[in-house]
Amino acid sequence: AAVTGGPVAPALAAAIGRRSRGNPFFVGELAQVIDSEPGGLPGAVRDTVLVRLHGLSVSGRDVLGVAAVLGAAVDPVAVAAVTGREPAAVLAALDEAAAAGIIAAGSFRHDLIREVARLERPTADRLAVHARMADYLRAQPDAAPALVAEHLLESLPVGPAALAVEWARRAAETAMGQLAWEDAASWYDRALLVRPGPEPGERGRLLLGLARARLRGFDLTGGSATLRAAAAAARAAGDLTLVAEVALAMEGYTDPGQVTLGQQPGPQRAIRRRQP
Repeated sequence: AAVTGGPVAPALAAAIGRRSRGNPFFVGELAQVIDSEPGGLPGAVRDTVLVRLHGLSVSGRDVLGVAAVLGAAVDPVAVAAVTGREPAAVLAALDEAAAAGIIAAGSFRHDLIREVARLERPTADRLAVHARMADYLRAQPDAAPALVAEHLLESLPVGPAALAVEWARRAAETAMGQLAWEDAASWYDRALLVRPGPEPGERGRLLLGLARARLRGFDLTGGSATLRAAAAAARAAGDLTLVAEVALAMEGYTDPGQVTLGQQPGPQRAIRRRQP
């Protein structure tokens, strides 16, 4: 309130608290720009962090930059795999960063420090780091689909689009199995936004998955609209099995709009069931 000159909404104060982790200097700088630059990085904060980063050795800055791209928590084994450095060299670089007050207890001391370190790397390099991390994770027997998918999606457009779609679909299916309908819908959405987009048949199956996630999350309007798009994609692919799956997807749900899978809804005909 002292910085902004007036009352501060609780949501805004919470956002500043999350980004600053209570550091008074960061609080003051963020409070001056957060209304005009949501999620922005104040110049004074960036310059202050850069002073610390530039005090590290070249190898220390490189290791720290890769770690910043990969996430808030620092995994020395993963960083070694992505950078191709020996684990001992990575640990030495992280010790240097810890001595400089940049990381502590296996993570960056502040998200803003990590953000500056991440943005110091060229865009193409950041995308390549995500692609290499995805390769490393895929080689693990217990790879988490969501984590692999996140790095593959973050690697685009440098990384392989088809692989990003495949793992986003896996992440969605895993979320469906956990009854996490909103998470599943988000993964299906992200898979559908990958460019170049999937073929009509694959697109139809992704849309069907998205529709099911929305329906199970009680979004009947969104689910119905998505089913129509899935039906169109299935027809474009000539996949009659998929058309049938789409037609049965509304079973058990009540849709006031009476979903029709054709181009234009036609007159409804009564269907008489034959008595046994």
